[in-house]
Amino acid sequence: MTETCPVTFLIVTPSFNAPEFLDETIESIVSQRGDFTIRYHIQDGGSTDRTLDLLALWAERLAAERLRVDLPPLHFSWKSEPDRSMYDGIQKGFDELLRRQVSDAPGLVIMTWINTDDLFAPNAFQTVAQFLRANPEEQWVTGIPCLIREDGCIADTRLEGFGYARARLAKGQYDGRQFPFVMQEGTFWTRDLWLAAGGLNVDLRLSGDWDLWRRMARFQRLITVRGVLAYHRRRPGQLSGDMERYWAELDQCLSGAAQDAGSDRPLTGERLALEGAWTASWRIKQERWAMSPSRYRRDGLLHCISDCLVESWGKHPLGRSLIRVYRRLRGIQIDD
Repeated sequence: MTETCPVTFLIVTPSFNAPEFLDETIESIVSQRGDFTIRYHIQDGGSTDRTLDLLALWAERLAAERLRVDLPPLHFSWKSEPDRSMYDGIQKGFDELLRRQVSDAPGLVIMTWINTDDLFAPNAFQTVAQFLRANPEEQWVTGIPCLIREDGCIADTRLEGFGYARARLAKGQYDGRQFPFVMQEGTFWTRDLWLAAGGLNVDLRLSGDWDLWRRMARFQRLITVRGVLAYHRRRPGQLSGDMERYWAELDQCLSGAAQDAGSDRPLTGERLALEGAWTASWRIKQERWAMSPSRYRRDGLLHCISDCLVESWGKHPLGRSLIRVYRRLRGIQIDD
């Protein structure tokens, strides 16, 4: 794959009665600059508020701006119909985009979704496109998590634990209890990896992205670009705020996977077992992307004790509360 290889981004936004930040989300996509094509689909679950009016206005505006000066080609579509869950809507959106994308067309097809609260960072698509063009052996990339408030103020950026070990991803250990989450916004993958993993489990309501990462890790490692690619907006009432239900669904999913251990066709061997976490950054002097191993900080007795607490207590609500208190008292940073 060369640096001039054509790149197409397939982007889906699931929506349902969520017009508050929809304009900002759409704008963060249609304003991306770079040498690629964007195919963007919003899959609505049957909104009854002004969401559909906003989507119709965006479709009209973007159709009028089809020949956009200094911006990449953009194909915008939307549909509103009932769905079983958010992940069912996302899967429908990608199915729609993949039907329109010629399967044997030359070039690189990159996929991601973003929710109606969240935003892509400027030049995120260009960063991902350039990295995957320059490293054709990689198929999966994410950025450093960054949180914003309802008003858009940047609230927090993860300071450590950038990388994600493939073996731990495959075991589902990046669940917010044992190790930090892989944040869905700002995570990109190739069409080939999506098809190999089998897409989303549409029966899940809260942990579908965690389940997708677990299955993707059986085929490919996840590279963390040491930069912010997207912003996650925290506000009251989000599905992601109900952590007890999230973990209950996650544990049920793991229990089912244990009973049917062969269903995911896991990659086996020493390489998967030993492969660690990797990050990537652009080296200005050498003018190239450089990969480096990343280790989640585990130095000293305190971190060993912390690890033991996670292993023994991490699946129980009281245990998780005690772990948080212990880590804060000892200055051990890990995302909740």
